[in-house]
Amino acid sequence: MTLAPLVSVLLFLLAIVSAFWYLRNEEIERENESVKRDTEIAQQQIRLRLIDNQEQLLRMAREVVLREVDVKGFVAQAEAFSRERPEVTHVSWINAKGQPKASYSASLFHPELWPNSEAIDPSLPSESRRSEPERAFDSARSTRQPVYSRAFQDPTGTPVFQLYVPL
Repeated sequence: MTLAPLVSVLLFLLAIVSAFWYLRNEEIERENESVKRDTEIAQQQIRLRLIDNQEQLLRMAREVVLREVDVKGFVAQAEAFSRERPEVTHVSWINAKGQPKASYSASLFHPELWPNSEAIDPSLPSESRRSEPERAFDSARSTRQPVYSRAFQDPTGTPVFQLYVPL
């Protein structure tokens, strides 16, 4: 008889602990699902933004090919393009040899990165080194399709990637 109240109290305590455990697991599962959903939404938004940027750059490239725009017009379009898109820091028109024909930079210039004017911008493709920009440039040239480079660090140490649109 003395054990019956003790057993009932222990069973009640066990029921309360299991209820708290169940509710805590449900809360953790809901938070995980919320994070997954938010991640998927963010990925979709990034994908849409990249597609929109790529389509706009394809339009600019088409105008260059059709000779509807010259170097000044390209720089003006690049400036407008970059102004609307803060994630775009540089827009360059590069010839078949990988040398810039026209360029617009929305970011600040850091003269200490290239101490002499002969230095090559490491974010541009160069046949003298096998870098991510060179690989993407070669791929875009050979496939004649827009190509994204893999991420690499620019001269300031910021992780970046590039889109190459062949003309």
